[in-house]
Amino acid sequence: MNAEKDIHDYLLGTLPADRLEEIELRILTDDDFHQEIEIAEEELLDDYVQGKLAAQERPFFEKHFLASPLRQQRLKFALALQKKLNSAANTSPSHIRSRPDSFYPYALAASLVLAAILGATSYSFLGKIQEERANIASLKKQLEEARQQASLIVPNSVLQKVLSPNGSRGGPQSQFVVPKGALAVQFNLTVPSDIRGKIRIDLLNDAGQAICSQEGNRVEPAQGKNVVTTTIESKYLNPGNYFLRVASPPQSSARWEYPFQVVPH
Repeated sequence: MNAEKDIHDYLLGTLPADRLEEIELRILTDDDFHQEIEIAEEELLDDYVQGKLAAQERPFFEKHFLASPLRQQRLKFALALQKKLNSAANTSPSHIRSRPDSFYPYALAASLVLAAILGATSYSFLGKIQEERANIASLKKQLEEARQQASLIVPNSVLQKVLSPNGSRGGPQSQFVVPKGALAVQFNLTVPSDIRGKIRIDLLNDAGQAICSQEGNRVEPAQGKNVVTTTIESKYLNPGNYFLRVASPPQSSARWEYPFQVVPH
């Protein structure tokens, strides 16, 4: 990446769209880079005023670079200052010797006026930049906290998950991450209201192969629903697709399936 060329193209509005967002983000977050932009702006102004800017770049300068009222004002002062410099250069040596300080007051006055105008005009603009930087910093902090929370190691913890029956393993699945350090996942399965007594629960992979089983689990009422709880050790829950199969007491052949997916960290 040629940073100098990117800045030049950015100021003239010729930077490719895929690079534009990165440059604008660096302006808001990188003070040194922001200073490079300001230096490049001054160099472009000087080249334009002195006629050094390439002919093919002048339309982009006038249309894009000068779209900013602040830059237009800076150009006016630069042109006025250059005109005064040209006038002084064309003055005869004898005249310059007789009035050695004739140009200095004008240049000093112009510089002071320009500094005052730029300071007043730039104050609100700089305030907005600082506000944007503060917002970006806040978002970065929130993102980092979210990442830390997602990867938080909680020793000896048990993850809680609530699942409802789904007749087809091809339907919607509950997705979740098993955190590092979690010993197991406790599944709370809602079952039909007519189920009573002890039941059997099997953990199967997506191919229907049994991984582990539990018998004797009891249905308990919870928040107006019938719920059966089973705890599966995390060592059985590597990333992949699974389903829990609940079988009712021996006298009934009814079964319910609870598909879910363990996703990688």
